[in-house]
Amino acid sequence: MPNFFQTMKMRKIPKIQLISFLHFFLWSTYFTYFWSHSLWFNKMGDLVAGQINIWGDWAAHFTMGSFLANYPQAINHSPFIINAKFSYPFLTNLISAWLIKAQVPFFLTFVIPSFLGSIAIVICLYFFYKTVFKSTAIAILASNFFLLNGGIGFWYFVKNNFFQPNFFKTLSSPIEQYTRVDNLGIKWINVIDSMIIPQRAFNLGFPLALMALSLIFPLFFNKKKPSKKNVSLLTIAGLLIGLLPIIHTHSFLAVVIIISLWSLYLILAPIQLPTKNIFTWALQKNQFSIKQEAIKIWSHFYPLLIVLISSLMIATPLFLSFFYRQVSQHFFKYYPGWLAPEYHLNWLIFWWRNWTVFPLLAFVAWIYQLIKKKKHRLQIFLIWSPFFLLFALANLILFQPFAWDNTKIISWASLGFSGLNAWFIYQLWQKKYRYLWLKKMIRLLLITLIIFMTMSGINDVYYQLLTQKHNYIMYSTEEISLSNWVKANTDKQAIWLTGTNHNHWLFNLTGRQAVMTFPGWLWTHGYNYTQTEVDVRMMYQNPEISGQLFKKYNIDYIVVGPQEKADLGAQPQNFPVNASIIHQTQNYRIYQLSK
Repeated sequence: MPNFFQTMKMRKIPKIQLISFLHFFLWSTYFTYFWSHSLWFNKMGDLVAGQINIWGDWAAHFTMGSFLANYPQAINHSPFIINAKFSYPFLTNLISAWLIKAQVPFFLTFVIPSFLGSIAIVICLYFFYKTVFKSTAIAILASNFFLLNGGIGFWYFVKNNFFQPNFFKTLSSPIEQYTRVDNLGIKWINVIDSMIIPQRAFNLGFPLALMALSLIFPLFFNKKKPSKKNVSLLTIAGLLIGLLPIIHTHSFLAVVIIISLWSLYLILAPIQLPTKNIFTWALQKNQFSIKQEAIKIWSHFYPLLIVLISSLMIATPLFLSFFYRQVSQHFFKYYPGWLAPEYHLNWLIFWWRNWTVFPLLAFVAWIYQLIKKKKHRLQIFLIWSPFFLLFALANLILFQPFAWDNTKIISWASLGFSGLNAWFIYQLWQKKYRYLWLKKMIRLLLITLIIFMTMSGINDVYYQLLTQKHNYIMYSTEEISLSNWVKANTDKQAIWLTGTNHNHWLFNLTGRQAVMTFPGWLWTHGYNYTQTEVDVRMMYQNPEISGQLFKKYNIDYIVVGPQEKADLGAQPQNFPVNASIIHQTQNYRIYQLSK
């Protein structure tokens, strides 16, 4: 009877299955380790963020999540500024709000969905590419191209440090990022660092959009007949697309562009209809074939119609009541060259520094596909043209006030470019060469090319794990204690006057309505906050003559701490007599205004 090892030898695991297992195992291990070290309490009891973009971005998500969990009718009110409507895709933070209400520890309600979203991105990337290329090897290579994007930064590091005595020590323990080098104009930051970790809306919206595209693709391009299963899959895809305006608006915009161009294949592909008048033709054939032709037309167009109807059923009311408010703020702006002019760089040099040969190689791969597969040129052209269009649009138009946020569109261009590059490299790898030496040389060049395109990304992905080397205190023990006191002792619907630093404990952690929060959020979300900012400063600097402003904003409580004094010039000694101290700690005072 064969033992275990003999059995395993008899059932030899195919190499590609082993590679697939390693791919999912390594990325799952990576994200498990990172998210388990992303937020922690130090020995002093302070909350520490293990990544700068969590410290920078998650304060806004804490504000939204706690607000949605505590404030009645929160979706109709902005947590960022008083007397305004919500203008941010809120579903990812609504999930955290539900977890808060379920008594899950506050910070875990944000970490758990982000961890699951990261794993979902790895899985959905693989299945999208597997659906398109029907190749496990291409799917794995394309997924890693997407996750390890980077520019030329690492090579500047090698050039400047190779002959230094501490080169290998620095290499094994990097002290900086190489997909963001501001002085070189390198701003297309690795997608894990810039999107998957900090951008919680992207973390949820991107995998759901990938899932929708993976369901749509085979039914758009493989001409499968209508069936209950196919109709159900298309309906699910449409519903997912319809939800994107409240999950991630940039993904919604990208998917609309992709689906629009994919739909042209259904329209432009030949439809066989009778050339003569259909009634004459039917009489000549001694049969009435209008029904048959209607079925033929339905079989051809049903994927588009079902996706369109099911998505519009949800997207239209959401767009009109939510997404439209952002568009109405004149977000779109002609901005040729994207960030290249800011660094006085030629557009080609800018992208060479930011993405090496990646976009150019994708274009070459696209042309190669069109030449190689002559019978499917229309299909190939329409499959990949949306991604080049997205890349062009991101280099011509701003989709929001903050220019860097165009990377949310460029990430979708990267989805297509990564697939094309992986396919092209795989074709060259598998190609039969006349001479063995030529085959070996080509494969060595391909390996070198892969390393060249991903090394900066690999460095930054590794850099994210070194959370003990780059961490940032978000809230002190005192501030966390204050937030707990406020939640236990004040009215949930009270109005608060606070400082406007992005990680202010009051509006981040308690779910209370502040008159005004961080100006950076207000600007990027399209709010008009100029007068409110003037009024907030006036109430802190001259409270004795600001009685009408306190009434205007119906303020119940005032926070005075280090930030209010340093940045807003708070003068608590001049507060009116109806402002009494109700709670005090070493650095903070909380005042209540009697009405």
